[in-house]
Amino acid sequence: HSQSSPAGRPRGGLSSLASLVLSMQTRDALPRMGTGAAKRAIQLIGELHADWEGFLALPRRPDELSWFQDFASRMYRADQSLRDLYVELLDAGDELFLDELGRAIARVDLRNQHALSSWLESREWPRRSVYGEQTCEHAWMVVLHADGDLDFQQAVCMEMERLRPHSEEEVDSTHYAALFDRIRINLQQPLEYGMFYFVEEGERRDYPVREPESVASRRRALGLSDRQFRR
Repeated sequence: HSQSSPAGRPRGGLSSLASLVLSMQTRDALPRMGTGAAKRAIQLIGELHADWEGFLALPRRPDELSWFQDFASRMYRADQSLRDLYVELLDAGDELFLDELGRAIARVDLRNQHALSSWLESREWPRRSVYGEQTCEHAWMVVLHADGDLDFQQAVCMEMERLRPHSEEEVDSTHYAALFDRIRINLQQPLEYGMFYFVEEGERRDYPVREPESVASRRRALGLSDRQFRR
């Protein structure tokens, strides 16, 4: 797994977003952006930074259920709220800071990956029966977006595969299939379950799939419908 900072408290991601806030302010963004999204971006990044720093200041109890649930929830909020804002800026035509916001998302992804990887070094993948469906989804989203560390994604996918035979309730089949296919995308190999598509010139395109004539049966073997979780 990737290395984290001392005491297992990676500080690079959201702390470094202060530089993004500063750049957005000093370049006088707000008067040039009519939707007010830039102002909300500055506010959101500041909130995420304060939230993460406040969490790091609390007593660290990684073996407590409630601690990990809070930990995963904070990573998920940062992951999703920045991406939601990116889509909003893109849809509104406010593209002035999309590159910078994209870099901020990449920094948060890396911070989340380091933090979760550190927690997993001495633990198995969280089971839904122990941590709950929502917390497991939060952790899975971190891994799904950890495209810069293929080894980490593959290790988690193998752990999910190991847990699935014990009880299909412990690992969400959509999570397993999506991570498996995400790894295939990163390896530039055909997908196994057809879980993803991409948009090119405004048109939806499917990624190549291994033996497409049998993909429906592979999906059904996992309990997935023909179109479940395609993104």
